[in-house]
Amino acid sequence: MGLFNMFFTNKANKVSREELAEILTKKIAEMHQTEAQASAQDPVRNPSQNTAQDPAQKPAQRPVRKGPDYVAMMIREKEYALTLCERLEKKYGKAEFAAPLTEAEISQWEKQNQLMLPVDLAEWLKFSGSSRFKGIPMEFYPITQFKKVQDYVLIGKRENMDIGFVVQNGEYDYIGIEEGKRRKLGGLETIIRFWGYDIRELFAEEELEKLRPVIEEEKEKLKGAKLRAEISGEVAEAMEVFFTKNNIGYLYKWRSFPKCPIRKDKTDCSLIISEPDREGYYQWKPQKQTAPVDFSVIESKLGFPLHKDIKALVSSYHYFMLEGGMGEKSFNIYPLVPDTDVERLVIDRFEKESYAGGYEYILNGHFFHLGGADIDGDDSFALEINNDNGEVLAVEYMDKKHQIFADSLYDLFMNSRPIWFKDEYI
Repeated sequence: MGLFNMFFTNKANKVSREELAEILTKKIAEMHQTEAQASAQDPVRNPSQNTAQDPAQKPAQRPVRKGPDYVAMMIREKEYALTLCERLEKKYGKAEFAAPLTEAEISQWEKQNQLMLPVDLAEWLKFSGSSRFKGIPMEFYPITQFKKVQDYVLIGKRENMDIGFVVQNGEYDYIGIEEGKRRKLGGLETIIRFWGYDIRELFAEEELEKLRPVIEEEKEKLKGAKLRAEISGEVAEAMEVFFTKNNIGYLYKWRSFPKCPIRKDKTDCSLIISEPDREGYYQWKPQKQTAPVDFSVIESKLGFPLHKDIKALVSSYHYFMLEGGMGEKSFNIYPLVPDTDVERLVIDRFEKESYAGGYEYILNGHFFHLGGADIDGDDSFALEINNDNGEVLAVEYMDKKHQIFADSLYDLFMNSRPIWFKDEYI
């Protein structure tokens, strides 16, 4: 029915103006849609439709990885890698980055090979058609040299390791292939990031030389801390020994003070001494506590007295997570930051699940929960302080077993090795 005939038919039937307007609007929209479809399929008005399109040849989407914006992450890693390339240039030569590819050139390869490139790789090619990094050799081949091998596509190389990608169910992973063995590499941003990590080791001596005065200062502090701890036998002095060793270990290994990720609501913490690095980690230093802790109130609520070592632990310093080892055993100690409610913390640490072992004080809740422990590769142990005698125990609650980890907190802090510390550093 034409618009003219429809108008008068509806007029004769006494359709209201509002109803007629709605009918006309729908009819016009249907006519526009029909016209658009006809135009799209008409080879005269749309030359690209001269031949019927095979559904199998419809443009496919480039494979992606679930999660954050990996393309943005790759671009960020690329920019940082370029700054490293500039530092490397004087000693190792200039990195080589070929002219960028256009979207048309990338699409042409995809059509010819009936394979879509990962979205981050396509973005990289728009920056550089091929790339050669110096210092630690790594390259991404020109697109014309990409090669299908078994179930993956070879795209580059780092030293003796081939780099390729596999696509499955619309997602992709990069893999490294060396001596016939393959391993997952994550995304392109991860490949570039780890090249950057390793490259920084080439600058280690240069950066250590700049930090030499700071390291020497820490070494002098360690001598004094050790002497005070040996004379006093106090946990607080032993903690200073551990903290200073921790500083020295990080300075040698990472050319920074200890680092850790910090929640956004804690970034104004007085322990923090730096802005976040590229991975969002902050440098920090422990601080001596200044406000006294009223242990009489805590002991009254617990119903038993606290061991002096536990009192020293929670009233001497503020710190973030501590990690270390004793021989083949390793441990972590939970943070104690400035805004901690010490009363609540101590009571909570005594309310952990107990097991029916051979120690009566376990059933009475007399273990103070310190952190976690790893014994011979088994990291299911809890690190506990026996409130009766001050022993530090590794306790496995599920299997109902335990063993002495250190004779005391003093022994733990004085004789353990912070995570990155080596004796040769001092």
